[in-house]
Amino acid sequence: MFSLKYIKKIFILFILLGFSIIFSADIYNDSWAVIIGINDYNNIKGLHYAVEDAQDMKNILVEKFNFEDKNIIFLTDEDATRDNIISALYETAQRASDNDRFIIFFAGHGTQKKLASGGEKGYLLPVEADTSKLYLSGIDMNEISNISKETRAKHVLYLMDACYGGLMAIDSRSLDVSTPGYMKKITKDKGRQIITAGGKDEKAQERTEWGNSAFTKNVIRGLDGEMANLNNDKYITANELFTYLQEKVTIDSDNMQTPQMKRYGTGEGEFVFKITESIKEKEEIQNLKSPVEVSTRQQYDNYNAESMKVWMDMTRSIIRSQSSVETIYRETDIE
Repeated sequence: MFSLKYIKKIFILFILLGFSIIFSADIYNDSWAVIIGINDYNNIKGLHYAVEDAQDMKNILVEKFNFEDKNIIFLTDEDATRDNIISALYETAQRASDNDRFIIFFAGHGTQKKLASGGEKGYLLPVEADTSKLYLSGIDMNEISNISKETRAKHVLYLMDACYGGLMAIDSRSLDVSTPGYMKKITKDKGRQIITAGGKDEKAQERTEWGNSAFTKNVIRGLDGEMANLNNDKYITANELFTYLQEKVTIDSDNMQTPQMKRYGTGEGEFVFKITESIKEKEEIQNLKSPVEVSTRQQYDNYNAESMKVWMDMTRSIIRSQSSVETIYRETDIE
């Protein structure tokens, strides 16, 4: 059993942690997602791993970045019709509030069509798409762009595991990380960013040994494996993710595709993935040794998935704050 003195010290620490949580508000109030994956097309050649890509993306958002399942619309194969996709996008866009984030993930075919007036228009292809009737059966990039205008969400990120041109967007630009107040600025301003698996006339690669496409494979490594956390802080920005993808996807696809990044609108905000638990910190929990740590670990193991995250934070703070606790203990003169 713990001594009364130790319990009092832990109680003080938890109070301080509580204040820390209160004064360290999250970047977002809520998180929303529409995730689409299509293997079996009705009228065109299918894909092998698009549905798996979509499922893997959903798992990462829920398990790693605290997206709630009820805030995710998941459409695959026969459910991923043009009407269903557009309805899901607009419904979610309307539900998102000013301080929320909204991510759209699409794994499937994309294409582009030359316009009579010059230039090209890009299309996402739903399950029933007919490439001879793109205007009627495809989802053109004007629709995609309109979603970013319809929603009040602070940040919108499109991850498009498809290669095509005609994005109807502007070249991406981002603040330099050395800019004073960088994180505050990019999380305060609105931002609408789109990352595609490749550009015009490129073909998105998927391979059996990956069990994913080249794009989604590296999205997973970049986010879940934290490889895209290029400056080793607690955040992965959309720009960091793109920088990582641009190099790794190009290599893995043998230079057959290179991801592209654009923006809708003039906002310079960045979609942010906040790392609540790094891989290194999880390893710290696995290596707990002392009686106090073992007891904390036992409590940690008995909690459900949501409580696990809370206890992990508390345990890590206890380990790192022992000297601070002793100081607080002496100053408060607890007997």
